[in-house]
Amino acid sequence: DVNKWSLTRINAKNPDKVITIDSGDAFPELDGDHSTYKHCVKPGVYTFTISDSSGDGLGANGKGGYYITANDVTLGISSFFYHEERMT
Repeated sequence: DVNKWSLTRINAKNPDKVITIDSGDAFPELDGDHSTYKHCVKPGVYTFTISDSSGDGLGANGKGGYYITANDVTLGISSFFYHEERMT
């Protein structure tokens, strides 16, 4: 059971190319019941992709979720996913 994630954006000079800002197959250590990952990025349009090799998401039966924030503003929330999900 492997969870992978990536943060990408389109190359402004070459829209056919995608630039990977960061990615991983592990998450930061739990802080209570959650993990926090921080990464500063320039203004722009980004895509966050998360996947699970076994199809059970971040928790039992896909019941784990995540949220994305910028400057204390919530940009997206996912309460569950199974195999793969993208948020732009």
